[in-house]
Amino acid sequence: MSKYGTTHTLIEYQRVNIKNVKDVIKQSHQDSVLYFNYTHNGKSYNYSVRLDKTACNYGGNRYWYVCPKCGRRTSILYCAGIYMCRRCIGANYESQHNRERDRLIAKRNKIASRLEWMGHFAEIGQEIRPKGMHQKTFYNLVCQYRILEMRISKSFGADLEKLQKKIERLSST
Repeated sequence: MSKYGTTHTLIEYQRVNIKNVKDVIKQSHQDSVLYFNYTHNGKSYNYSVRLDKTACNYGGNRYWYVCPKCGRRTSILYCAGIYMCRRCIGANYESQHNRERDRLIAKRNKIASRLEWMGHFAEIGQEIRPKGMHQKTFYNLVCQYRILEMRISKSFGADLEKLQKKIERLSST
């Protein structure tokens, strides 16, 4: 992990996306460098960040920042004193910290919202197909939902067994 990062995820870092400054780049007619002048944690910063551009397949250009620390092209810079890419900060996306159960629950909730199930609960046999959804799609989504429910329950069950063994081990000492 880099010495610049103080958190493990990118949520807490202020960011600047190239999409948000694309108009400024076009108006300034200076498409090779962008100047930063700001104060962060009481310290003033004044420096420039190089820009790169690549040709798009259907005309025009796509702009990129060139990270001041490592020189990689990136579309988002994060502030840890100076703006730099996420690799230099040493932080990960929040989804990279999710456990398997978290991913299963997110997937189940996404299916439930597609099925328009409020509260993400539906009794077996009581499911109502959303208007306009094909019967086969509905059936497949319900099956996926039920499978995810079983996997989530199994995951909780495994954790409960581990916890129970730990309690037994602690109480026997």
